[in-house]
Amino acid sequence: RNLHGHLRIGAMPMSSPVLPIINHLFSSRHPGVQIDIRFVGLDQMKVGLANFALDVGVTYLDHQPMGRLKSLALYEGQMSLLLPDNGWLGSRTSVTWAEAAELPLCLLQPAMHERQIVDEAFASAGCNPTPRVESDSIINLAFHVMQGELATVIPAHFASIVGAFSGTRQVMLVEPEISQKVG
Repeated sequence: RNLHGHLRIGAMPMSSPVLPIINHLFSSRHPGVQIDIRFVGLDQMKVGLANFALDVGVTYLDHQPMGRLKSLALYEGQMSLLLPDNGWLGSRTSVTWAEAAELPLCLLQPAMHERQIVDEAFASAGCNPTPRVESDSIINLAFHVMQGELATVIPAHFASIVGAFSGTRQVMLVEPEISQKVG
């Protein structure tokens, strides 16, 4: 009832909009606990959990062998396209992965798990786009989109913060519809 100390969370960058919700729920029950969030890759997260350097990890659960670690699904996430609000795609609310591949893109770096999901989706649509910019920060990619010349792939739950990225809009990516369990 009187928990105190630090909760060390290792998280994937794509979980950024969801973490404040999780933190609020936890902190309202345990106000004496300070939360420390570190954005790490899956391998680093597994090592941190195994060595007790992290208490909790937030990552994609699909196709991820977690070994002896226990997992709990939190939500199912779909992908969407963040693009400049400059008339691209008119007023459409969805776009195919093949159509998105024709746009000038900025994407996460190829070694990142989230990028591998995106690359698999493009490949299943018969595409292999070459991004103009790559970064390890989804926020950095959103800033590039705000400049009006590039688009990027983000989780659909980013809709809750898209207003923070002025001059952009979000459309759902379909054909195929990609959905990943996060936990």
